[in-house]
Amino acid sequence: VQIHRAAGLQAAARVLAEKNPSLQYSADVGVNAYVMVHLPFLPEGERRSTRTVARTFCPEFEHHTEFSCKLVVQRSSGESCCLGELLWYSEATFSIFHQNLNSAPRTSQAKALRDYLLGTVKVPTRELLIRRSGIKGWYPVTLPEDLVPSPSANVIQTIVGGLEFSVSFAYPEDRECVLDAAALLGWNWEESLGEGPQDDSDGSSPLPPNSAAMTVSIPRLWLPVHCVLLAGQ
Repeated sequence: VQIHRAAGLQAAARVLAEKNPSLQYSADVGVNAYVMVHLPFLPEGERRSTRTVARTFCPEFEHHTEFSCKLVVQRSSGESCCLGELLWYSEATFSIFHQNLNSAPRTSQAKALRDYLLGTVKVPTRELLIRRSGIKGWYPVTLPEDLVPSPSANVIQTIVGGLEFSVSFAYPEDRECVLDAAALLGWNWEESLGEGPQDDSDGSSPLPPNSAAMTVSIPRLWLPVHCVLLAGQ
């Protein structure tokens, strides 16, 4: 897992400051951001965290971490489940926090209880099986449920920034091992994947049936000067 950077977190900070006025200073000058990533089929102790980047709304993390996953997992019922099936039905969760610098030094479990959740990104891990290149790109950061303005708010109103990251198997042959182990346990991954994994190593992928391609052109972009300068400049 590579967590590269986040952007636009001031929107999340402002919403958080409305609930907690003591955070107004951070909403004005920048948050102390870090990202925690978790895979639901791994124990809670396997959560990983980036370093904290202070006083910014566009933190650069460039964080690398690896998760060790068993090809076959024994459930409490005694049933065996393959990693391929777990990946197909799971989501990787990336949670962005504002660190409370007044708190004691962080530990991997207790830090999230003291710090403030700015937003989350959830991405289906089935993409690791579908695409040979894995998961990569910018993904929208959405507000936690307790900060959503109203129950009727649409999806756009809940987006408060973006997070760039990539997720892939450590070695190309690892994916084949996962799929082979799934076949040995009788999980029909070919049926779930439809036409099978996509070879999108060149950055392009074929369109599914009955779909259309849409091109968006942005000839110009205006940015307020204060948004591209560091605090104090």
